[in-house]
Amino acid sequence: ARYNFPLATIKKWLESQKMHQIYRSSPKNTPYASYSRISKPNCVHQCDLIEILYDEDNRYKDFVFLISKSSSEVANAFRNIYENPNNYLIYPRLLQCDEGREFMGSVTLLIVDCYAGLFTLRVFKNQYVIEFLLPTGKCCREYERFARRIVGTGR
Repeated sequence: ARYNFPLATIKKWLESQKMHQIYRSSPKNTPYASYSRISKPNCVHQCDLIEILYDEDNRYKDFVFLISKSSSEVANAFRNIYENPNNYLIYPRLLQCDEGREFMGSVTLLIVDCYAGLFTLRVFKNQYVIEFLLPTGKCCREYERFARRIVGTGR
Protein backbone atom coordinates (compact mmCIF):
# COMPACT_ATOMS: atom_id res chain seq x y z
CA ALA A 1 0.00 0.00 0.00
CA ARG A 2 1.32 3.37 -0.97
CA TYR A 3 0.75 6.40 1.20
CA ASN A 4 1.13 9.95 0.04
CA PHE A 5 1.71 11.94 3.25
CA PRO A 6 3.10 15.48 2.99
CA LEU A 7 6.58 15.98 4.43
CA ALA A 8 5.34 18.57 6.96
CA THR A 9 2.88 16.04 8.42
CA ILE A 10 5.62 13.41 8.72
CA LYS A 11 7.98 15.86 10.48
CA LYS A 12 5.22 16.90 12.88
CA TRP A 13 4.47 13.27 13.73
CA LEU A 14 8.16 12.43 14.11
CA GLU A 15 8.80 15.31 16.55
CA SER A 16 6.15 13.91 18.91
CA GLN A 17 7.80 10.45 19.07
CA LYS A 18 9.88 9.83 22.22
CA MET A 19 12.61 7.79 20.53
CA HIS A 20 13.18 10.53 17.98
CA GLN A 21 13.40 13.16 20.73
CA ILE A 22 15.99 11.09 22.59
CA TYR A 23 18.28 10.28 19.66
CA ARG A 24 17.92 13.31 17.40
CA SER A 25 21.05 15.35 16.71
CA SER A 26 21.66 18.70 18.32
CA PRO A 27 20.98 21.84 16.27
CA LYS A 28 23.91 22.90 14.10
CA ASN A 29 23.72 26.69 14.07
CA THR A 30 22.86 28.22 17.40
CA PRO A 31 22.69 32.03 17.22
CA TYR A 32 24.65 33.84 19.90
CA ALA A 33 24.87 37.54 20.67
CA SER A 34 27.96 39.07 19.09
CA TYR A 35 29.63 41.82 21.08
CA SER A 36 32.54 42.17 18.66
CA ARG A 37 30.57 44.60 16.49
CA ILE A 38 30.15 47.18 19.26
CA SER A 39 32.56 50.02 18.54
CA LYS A 40 31.34 52.89 20.75
CA PRO A 41 31.80 52.90 24.52
CA ASN A 42 28.67 53.25 26.68
CA CYS A 43 26.51 51.97 23.83
CA VAL A 44 25.46 48.56 25.23
CA HIS A 45 25.24 47.67 28.92
CA GLN A 46 24.28 44.42 30.59
CA CYS A 47 22.73 44.20 34.04
CA ASP A 48 21.39 41.49 36.31
CA LEU A 49 19.58 41.24 39.62
CA ILE A 50 22.81 41.75 41.56
CA GLU A 51 22.86 45.16 39.82
CA ILE A 52 26.21 44.79 38.16
CA LEU A 53 26.37 47.11 35.18
CA TYR A 54 28.82 45.97 32.54
CA ASP A 55 29.90 48.04 29.54
CA GLU A 56 30.39 45.58 26.69
CA ASP A 57 32.88 47.68 24.73
CA ASN A 58 35.56 48.54 27.28
CA ARG A 59 34.63 45.99 29.98
CA TYR A 60 34.05 48.62 32.70
CA LYS A 61 31.94 47.36 35.62
CA ASP A 62 30.10 48.95 38.51
CA PHE A 63 27.73 47.49 41.10
CA VAL A 64 25.31 48.36 43.88
CA PHE A 65 24.19 46.06 46.69
CA LEU A 66 20.41 45.61 46.73
CA ILE A 67 18.35 44.86 49.83
CA SER A 68 15.13 43.91 48.05
CA LYS A 69 13.98 43.23 44.50
CA SER A 70 11.64 46.23 44.30
CA SER A 71 11.57 48.27 41.13
CA SER A 72 12.10 51.55 42.98
CA GLU A 73 15.29 50.28 44.63
CA VAL A 74 16.64 49.07 41.29
CA ALA A 75 15.78 52.47 39.76
CA ASN A 76 17.64 54.24 42.59
CA ALA A 77 20.63 51.96 41.98
CA PHE A 78 20.63 52.87 38.27
CA ARG A 79 20.35 56.56 39.18
CA ASN A 80 23.25 56.29 41.65
CA ILE A 81 25.48 54.59 39.10
CA TYR A 82 24.68 56.66 36.03
CA GLU A 83 24.46 60.09 37.70
CA ASN A 84 27.69 59.73 39.69
CA PRO A 85 30.20 62.29 38.29
CA ASN A 86 33.17 60.08 39.28
CA ASN A 87 31.79 57.15 37.29
CA TYR A 88 32.68 56.38 33.70
CA LEU A 89 29.27 54.90 32.84
CA ILE A 90 26.51 57.02 31.30
CA TYR A 91 23.01 56.01 30.20
CA PRO A 92 23.46 53.54 27.31
CA ARG A 93 21.57 53.22 24.05
CA LEU A 94 20.82 49.56 24.78
CA LEU A 95 20.37 48.08 28.25
CA GLN A 96 20.23 44.28 28.31
CA CYS A 97 18.62 42.65 31.33
CA ASP A 98 16.61 39.58 32.16
CA GLU A 99 12.82 39.53 32.18
CA GLY A 100 12.51 39.95 35.93
CA ARG A 101 9.78 42.08 37.46
CA GLU A 102 12.38 44.23 39.21
CA PHE A 103 13.22 45.91 35.89
CA MET A 104 9.62 46.99 35.26
CA GLY A 105 7.81 49.99 36.70
CA SER A 106 10.16 52.58 38.20
CA VAL A 107 13.14 51.40 36.14
CA THR A 108 11.19 51.78 32.90
CA LEU A 109 10.03 55.27 33.92
CA LEU A 110 13.59 56.27 34.84
CA ILE A 111 15.00 55.15 31.47
CA VAL A 112 12.16 56.84 29.55
CA ASP A 113 12.63 60.07 31.52
CA CYS A 114 16.37 59.99 30.87
CA TYR A 115 15.93 59.59 27.12
CA ALA A 116 13.11 62.16 27.01
CA GLY A 117 15.43 64.62 28.76
CA LEU A 118 18.25 63.91 26.32
CA PHE A 119 15.85 64.30 23.39
CA THR A 120 14.50 67.64 24.61
CA LEU A 121 18.04 68.83 25.33
CA ARG A 122 19.07 68.09 21.74
CA VAL A 123 15.90 69.54 20.21
CA PHE A 124 15.88 72.72 22.27
CA LYS A 125 19.61 73.23 21.76
CA ASN A 126 19.03 73.23 18.00
CA GLN A 127 15.99 75.47 18.41
CA TYR A 128 17.98 78.00 20.46
CA VAL A 129 20.75 78.04 17.86
CA ILE A 130 18.21 78.79 15.13
CA GLU A 131 16.58 81.50 17.25
CA PHE A 132 19.98 83.06 17.90
CA LEU A 133 20.59 83.39 14.17
CA LEU A 134 17.18 85.01 13.50
CA PRO A 135 16.78 88.79 13.61
CA THR A 136 15.36 90.13 16.87
CA GLY A 137 11.58 89.80 17.16
CA LYS A 138 11.13 87.51 14.16
CA CYS A 139 11.03 84.43 16.38
CA CYS A 140 8.17 85.82 18.48
CA ARG A 141 6.18 86.75 15.37
CA GLU A 142 6.63 83.22 13.97
CA TYR A 143 5.35 81.66 17.20
CA GLU A 144 2.40 84.05 17.29
CA ARG A 145 1.49 83.30 13.67
CA PHE A 146 1.73 79.55 14.30
CA ALA A 147 -0.38 79.79 17.49
CA ARG A 148 -3.07 81.84 15.72
CA ARG A 149 -3.25 79.25 12.94
CA ILE A 150 -3.79 76.46 15.48
CA VAL A 151 -6.41 78.38 17.47
CA GLY A 152 -8.14 79.49 14.28
CA THR A 153 -8.08 83.24 14.82
CA GLY A 154 -5.70 84.06 11.99
CA ARG A 155 -5.31 87.63 10.80
